[in-house]
Amino acid sequence: MLNEKELNKYLVFEHNVAEIGRDYISQCRTDIDSRMIGVTARSNICSWYLSEKMGHTVSSESRGPEKSFILFGEYDERVLEIWSQPQPVKVCRTNKNNKKNWGSYTADFLVITKAGPKVIEVKDAAEIKQLILKNPDDWERLSETEVQYVPAIEAFEKIGLKHEVFVYSEDMRYLVANLEMMVQSRKSERLSNKLKTEILNMFEQSFGWSLYDLKEALNLSSYTPIIQLIDDGYLFVNSRDELLSQPESCMVAKSEVLAGEAKALRGRVKIYNEKDKGPYSITKIPSHAYAEEILIKLKRIEAGETGSNITRWKKIIREGSEKGLTDFQSLIPLKHLRGNRKSKLGTHVEKCLNDFLINEYANSQGISDYRSYINYRVIASEYHPYSDPVSRKTFIKKLLQIPPEVIAYKRGGKRAANAVVEPTDPSKRSLKSQLAWQSAAIDHYLADIYLIVNLKNEVFVMRPWLTAMIDLATSTILAVTISFSSPSKKSDAKVMRDCVRRHGRLPSEIIVDRGSDFKSVYFAALLAHFGITYSLRPSSHSRFGGEIEGFFGEFKKIWLCQRKGNVADYKNSRAVDGKFSPKKTAILKPYDFYKELLAFCSWRENQCNGARIISPQIQKENNERDYPFIGVPVEYNDEFILATAVDYKEYKVDFKRGLHIGRFWYWHPNISKVRGKKRKLEVRIDPENPYVVYALIDNAWVTCSNSQLNLFSAKDHVSQFVEGLLQLDAAEVRQSEKLEADELVVKMMREMDSLTENIPIINIDQSDDKQAVSVFKNIKKSAVEPIEIRYWGNN
Repeated sequence: MLNEKELNKYLVFEHNVAEIGRDYISQCRTDIDSRMIGVTARSNICSWYLSEKMGHTVSSESRGPEKSFILFGEYDERVLEIWSQPQPVKVCRTNKNNKKNWGSYTADFLVITKAGPKVIEVKDAAEIKQLILKNPDDWERLSETEVQYVPAIEAFEKIGLKHEVFVYSEDMRYLVANLEMMVQSRKSERLSNKLKTEILNMFEQSFGWSLYDLKEALNLSSYTPIIQLIDDGYLFVNSRDELLSQPESCMVAKSEVLAGEAKALRGRVKIYNEKDKGPYSITKIPSHAYAEEILIKLKRIEAGETGSNITRWKKIIREGSEKGLTDFQSLIPLKHLRGNRKSKLGTHVEKCLNDFLINEYANSQGISDYRSYINYRVIASEYHPYSDPVSRKTFIKKLLQIPPEVIAYKRGGKRAANAVVEPTDPSKRSLKSQLAWQSAAIDHYLADIYLIVNLKNEVFVMRPWLTAMIDLATSTILAVTISFSSPSKKSDAKVMRDCVRRHGRLPSEIIVDRGSDFKSVYFAALLAHFGITYSLRPSSHSRFGGEIEGFFGEFKKIWLCQRKGNVADYKNSRAVDGKFSPKKTAILKPYDFYKELLAFCSWRENQCNGARIISPQIQKENNERDYPFIGVPVEYNDEFILATAVDYKEYKVDFKRGLHIGRFWYWHPNISKVRGKKRKLEVRIDPENPYVVYALIDNAWVTCSNSQLNLFSAKDHVSQFVEGLLQLDAAEVRQSEKLEADELVVKMMREMDSLTENIPIINIDQSDDKQAVSVFKNIKKSAVEPIEIRYWGNN
């Protein structure tokens, strides 16, 4: 990233950018993104990618085109800077009525390249085709891969900047995945010159090697040194056709030409090559019924039969032979072309039917198809009294032709529409994660079971929230935690800590939904701090997040349904007596539940689920061995613990006792340093340890502790986790107990007051020898209910 002096030299002396253009670039570099991405996103994943080149995150509004462009810019040495969502400009567009309208236009990126500054619009190739057909005056195709957006070109020419359109195509998917892996390999220690020479000398034996064979021949522990040589330009692969994550099939050579030859040799025996196969006409490859019919005709011809049919078939074969067709292909029937498939309905009848289905039927909740048809007949008789309404069969046929998402949207909104929309073409989708630690998802689930939180005269039961992190490539559960409070920043921090404690690293990308905790500044800043790509799934779209939801479903169906107190099958609550309700049958305590949850995760990771041929755990271990640079190494130390502590607020300092937060007092000797300077300190709350908080004193964070910390440190990790859970999350139960205890004190005082109400006031004569009546003796003789005290915690 250029400093101010370098930027001024770049703009003024090297590229002679006009002053108005320099002002625009300066504004884009100093201001935040001009708009929040993903506000109108329906089915695309928005990401914030931490650019090593820029030193901060760069936003992308789509997982395919825009994120790919960011990776190209990150990898390309000709790109000096890349800025997302630059400032908007006014452009003159052509509307559907062929009239010019002025409006605001925001490009996707501003890039500072060695060839000069450019403003970039990123579009998918399929979207470009539609735009050219829809707005040919604004969108022009210059070549197969070059397109220009005329209104933007004209607008940016006025300020002396170039505008270009980057066209993303499906054949870039492998290239993008390979570039991302090469960029990640740069984080590892560079290979030595000795190892570099050994690898290059292997190509004296063979001009091409697969990544796997080359690694095995050199007895390397991982693919890192080979990938680094590819990144440095000493070795080459077919980046658009092969994946570095598939080492057995990825061929490597010392030049692009030789890599292509090696691929061609291997490709001859491949079962499938990714190409656009396109639909094949039935006139080339017939159906089974057509094939049987053709074989019968050929047998009759070969048998020497005569007749008009035989003569006609022979003529068809001769005509087909002239077109280069075989006898079999020539006789393929053309029955599929028979008949008139045009609608026989009158225009007014069809219009009435379509209007009814789109407006009346789509907005009617719960009505049956039969009742809808009756309503249609009534409306049709009023709309076109001289034409009959369509039959019920035609009505149902037309109804089924309407895309289900159209009706679902009118009846249930965006979420309902997304649930029934047709799947996208699998061949056109972005590549899923191939290796462990490339991408992970985090989500929450309110467990279908009641746990016993405290047991006294009354049993307190609560349903726990599960927060899990799942690896999207291997389906391994990387981390899991539970909480009694609703999903929050604390839950997110706890699952991040659990991941680092277990594995010593975090995923390269974390994908989450649009819950308030995931969209918080705290969570976004936490991921940016560790260089993790932060991605948001589309809102109200059940098709996304299936991996993590699948884990929750497995836990519910396989494990929870067999534990007492579960509500997994508790559907008809009115048909069950109250004493058999899940709340009354709960027996598991948080300690037991957490241990069982960990046991289930361990069991699941060692099973070959679905179409897998190896367990998730084995696949993860293999990926970690072969590609150790994937993921973000993080050491579980004081810095990490502080970074994951939840942002909170300032607390007043009592210099006699310390900081009073919740039910505890916290102290650190450095607190005395602010005496006479500050009355409040900024404090971060630990999401797991109830006996420590972190206070900002003299520009340094210090750990303030409670006296119970010593006992807490002596417990095992599960006991520590559960104690922190109860102390920090079960506030509702604690409040209930406190309220009950306070009410009991008032009742006792009222009862004691009632004992003294009828006792007369006696004037005691000091000179009288009679013994005075003692009020306390009366109280002593009365029955007093013993006081029961409830304890929370261990003290």
